[in-house]
Amino acid sequence: VVITDANGNEVGRGVADADGNYSITTTPLPDGDQILHIDAMDRNGASRSTNLNIAIDTVAPLLQVNIQDTGRWTPNLLSNGDAEDGTNGWSVDEGTLLVSSYSDNDWADRYEENSWDGHYFYGRGPEVVSRQEIDLSEYQATKFKLGAMMGSYYGQEDSAELVVVFKDRDGNILDTLSSGEVRTYGQMEYHEIGGELPAGAVSASVEMLMHRAAGSDNDGYFDNINFTLFHTDGIISADEIYTAKITGTVEPGTTIDSLVVTDEMGNETALNPDDISVETDGSFTIENVDLSALEDGTLTVTLQVEDAAGNLGNSSATILKETTHGTSEDDVLMFEEGKVIDGLEGDDILILHNNESIDFSTLSAGTDVRSIETIDLSRNGDHTIENLTLDDVIEMTDDDNTLVIEGDSADSVDVPDAPAGYSVTQTSEGGYDVFTYTGSSGDPTVTLKIDQDVPHS
Repeated sequence: VVITDANGNEVGRGVADADGNYSITTTPLPDGDQILHIDAMDRNGASRSTNLNIAIDTVAPLLQVNIQDTGRWTPNLLSNGDAEDGTNGWSVDEGTLLVSSYSDNDWADRYEENSWDGHYFYGRGPEVVSRQEIDLSEYQATKFKLGAMMGSYYGQEDSAELVVVFKDRDGNILDTLSSGEVRTYGQMEYHEIGGELPAGAVSASVEMLMHRAAGSDNDGYFDNINFTLFHTDGIISADEIYTAKITGTVEPGTTIDSLVVTDEMGNETALNPDDISVETDGSFTIENVDLSALEDGTLTVTLQVEDAAGNLGNSSATILKETTHGTSEDDVLMFEEGKVIDGLEGDDILILHNNESIDFSTLSAGTDVRSIETIDLSRNGDHTIENLTLDDVIEMTDDDNTLVIEGDSADSVDVPDAPAGYSVTQTSEGGYDVFTYTGSSGDPTVTLKIDQDVPHS
């Protein structure tokens, strides 16, 4: 038996056994469709021939996999949006920007008193235009939100208007959005605009516009102005460990053998290939991947497949997981027993794993929480904080020794007793019960603010 290719080149030969069966391994054939000519001749010289059409596929399948953070909202990118630092941070293009106190008059909250103290913006002049410029280029942002408490004087038709102007690198205006003129007549209301970030936007100008209808003062009022971006940064943070996303593509007809995420310690989180739905174009997306069991550091996702011809292929990608160490910015960190959790600079939030609680009297060796401003119990289920002491608060907070605890009615907190040499007073402010611990000379004053929705005693 002699086998030749389409060009007449011999690629294999062999001898049939007594039953007429034969097995021949050809020389290597190129990938693609092949026509093989098979000639068989017996000992008497009689011959027969046939053609065999085959497809050769020895190429590893094409595939790609990626792991990414799902994104999060930045902290407020505006400086002094709450008017507590006078008019600092705001450039005034027209009129005079001024600041007033809610406790000094009832202009802004005559008919509905605010639940928070402090200051708000107003102005003087027929039109008051103030703005802040924000650099967007450092963020991989897709969406934005701009909101503020806004109001007007109860006896006039003055109004407040919030505007954002997006520009490209050449200074061209891409889009302008406005809240419209807001008149509330003696109370403050929250107004927000937001949506997709215009393609090519590298800067945003946030503007307070105050329009005067009568009187010497311009009584369009603003407070708690907040501009945030929804962005990805290539890092799995504490508030994204249950919501990571894995995407990829495989050749149609390919079977996914395994999809595994591995940390630097060798721990694995394996996804069930049967749960992966591949589209007709070979793409797939897996939402809400739980990476909580993996250690901080570089995570590697590896996809292994087999195509219809039996060829194997694999692809991998990496991402950084960082849940216990902060940066100079505002961070969300995850509580982990036996580890150092350090927020460093910024306004940092500590969250807990699903339905996890903390008993400060039984923390394991090596557990150290530093530079945290807020513990947020509202995320990832129901939580309890037990046996919290004043020393715990002092150790985990910055120099101002102020800790905020947020949550809901399903959470609970043990309020620290006042230790020897300290007295404690309780007040209410803006939806929080505020416990102020005052010591003797040289002892730090400590403030604990607990969300009134959280049971505490």
